[in-house]
Amino acid sequence: MDFQSEVMVDLFTNSPFLGFLIWQYITMRKDYKEAQIEMREIRDKAKAEEEKIRERWEGVVSKLDSERKEFMSEGVMKMSQIEKDVEAIKATTDKLSHIETDAHSTQKAINQLTEEVKDVRYTAFEIVNALAKDKQKKERD
Repeated sequence: MDFQSEVMVDLFTNSPFLGFLIWQYITMRKDYKEAQIEMREIRDKAKAEEEKIRERWEGVVSKLDSERKEFMSEGVMKMSQIEKDVEAIKATTDKLSHIETDAHSTQKAINQLTEEVKDVRYTAFEIVNALAKDKQKKERD
């Protein structure tokens, strides 16, 4: 057999296998491209869903952050109001303490004046009695 006939025999015997390989290559390329497209779609959907979740999460976080800030500012305001109230109560207590001290001083002064009035009254009573006795003595004499 000559070279040309050998090549032809090899070509005819291997051409179905070569056709199969070409068909398989084309089919695999098509399947691979479809899989790539499908994976890209899945990835895009996942990214979109991730973005939705991220936006929702950022909304929740920002809401919680604003609520925390509001809570803290309310707490600070209430604390400052409590401090003012405590200072007002302290000032009132100090005033009451001074009033109590003044009341005790006034009570002592009143007690002293009462004692002095009693002493003056007894002295005046004794003077009146002495005068009455002198008058009676003079009338007898």
